[in-house]
Amino acid sequence: MQAILIAGGKGTRLRPLTYRCPKPLLPLIDRPFLAWLIDRCRQAGIVDILVNVGYLGAQIEQAFGDGAALGVKLRYLWETDPLDTAGAILLAKPLFSGEPLVVFNADILTDLDLRQLMDFHRHHGGQGTLTLTRVADITPFGLVECDGTGRVQAFRENPRQCKQSSIWPPASTPSTRAPTSSIRRCLTPIPPVNR
Repeated sequence: MQAILIAGGKGTRLRPLTYRCPKPLLPLIDRPFLAWLIDRCRQAGIVDILVNVGYLGAQIEQAFGDGAALGVKLRYLWETDPLDTAGAILLAKPLFSGEPLVVFNADILTDLDLRQLMDFHRHHGGQGTLTLTRVADITPFGLVECDGTGRVQAFRENPRQCKQSSIWPPASTPSTRAPTSSIRRCLTPIPPVNR
């Protein structure tokens, strides 16, 4: 399995801390935040990690190098212009191995069991698996509408007044889904890279 860690953002909500330090390098307890994510991947058996960088990305590459010291293989993908999630996936496409792919924003702190997530994905055989959580106010985040089996029916980017009753599953439960059209363009087909 491979992972893409999306670490190209400017971290504007954390300014002034991020004027000189990219958000993924800000410390969390005893090490940079991104080190925690890389370690979580390694513990779950994901050791081929693609790191999408942009703003102050050279600092991230300098801090982690090729990943050998952390027991993983890191490769860096440089954004010349800020990309959304689908754009970051598309940028990584030439390096895909053909194995299932885990995609994280590099500023998400979670205790999600990655092995359980990967097992869920393999067992259900969907094109993709999305983790969801309930929030009190959905308006800043958007809404994912699912049917009773957990299949995604729609994404609403700017919901004004929506009922959360259509949100499935319970908090932090994986959901199989068909990717949105922009992500589908990136994922279909993804041939393995010859090495």
